[in-house]
Amino acid sequence: RSVSGNHALSSSFLPMANLHLRSFPRSKFVDSEEVLLSTIDLELKSLGIDSTSVALKLDVQGFEYEVLKGAKNSLKTIKCCIIEISLASLYEGEPDLSEVLNLLTESNHFVVDIFRGVKSPNGDLLQIEVITKNFYEP
Repeated sequence: RSVSGNHALSSSFLPMANLHLRSFPRSKFVDSEEVLLSTIDLELKSLGIDSTSVALKLDVQGFEYEVLKGAKNSLKTIKCCIIEISLASLYEGEPDLSEVLNLLTESNHFVVDIFRGVKSPNGDLLQIEVITKNFYEP
């Protein structure tokens, strides 16, 4: 976990990269904790949710690629995704935009819209919100 600004809390499975620290100098590492991980595929199955009725929203601070890998089966029929994706690595080991988009494309998801997201203090665009639609036809 890290804090940014006076009261904001941020957390990621990945350590903050130098770009994050330079862009948000009030951010700092505070603490870590162990958490139990699961996958979207397992959770949808255990909850009895049909993936064709799912719209997936991800904002997982650089861990998007790993989350999507854990949705490999259900992503093929999930209707749409809204995903915050970094344009430059804010977290160590964070895959780049093309890797995330390629994984989505392999599951028949294609970008239908993009929104500006987080900017650095000097105005550089660091993250975008990507909306994908699944063009799967049963």
